[in-house]
Amino acid sequence: VLVVNPRSNIWFTGRMANVVKALEHGVKIALGTDNAGIFHPDVWIEAHVLENYLKINPKTILEMLFVNGYHAVGEKPCFIKEGGKAYVMIVDLGLANERSSNIYLSLINRLPWSRSRVIIKHDKVFKVTTSLSTI
Repeated sequence: VLVVNPRSNIWFTGRMANVVKALEHGVKIALGTDNAGIFHPDVWIEAHVLENYLKINPKTILEMLFVNGYHAVGEKPCFIKEGGKAYVMIVDLGLANERSSNIYLSLINRLPWSRSRVIIKHDKVFKVTTSLSTI
C-alpha cells in the first residue's frame, strides 16, 4: 500500500506523486496527512487536493480514505455490524448534497469546510468544529 500526502508532495517537491500511474498498476493507495508544522492535518483536505489536481474518481478517493489505510497496517476494514463497536462521523453539509449531481464528489469538496462534525468512537462522542482560518 502506498500512502500519499498530496499537500506535502506539492510543498516539498513541487509536484504530486504519480497516483494515476500507481492506480493503473493496481497499487492500493491510502491518503495520509503531514503534520510537520506546515499544514493543518486533515485527510479530507488531502482528498480535496488530490481530486482537484488529478481528477480521480471520487469513489476511488473515498476508498483511499476509508478502506486502504487498514490494508497498510495489515488489518481488515471495519464494517457496520450488529453488536460491533461504533465509529461513525456525522457531517453538516447544509443543502450541498440536495443539489449535488455527484454525492461522492460533494463529500470530498465540501467536508473540509463543514461547520461541524460529530464523531462517535466506541462509547465517546466528539464534536469537531471547523474554522476556515485553521484550514
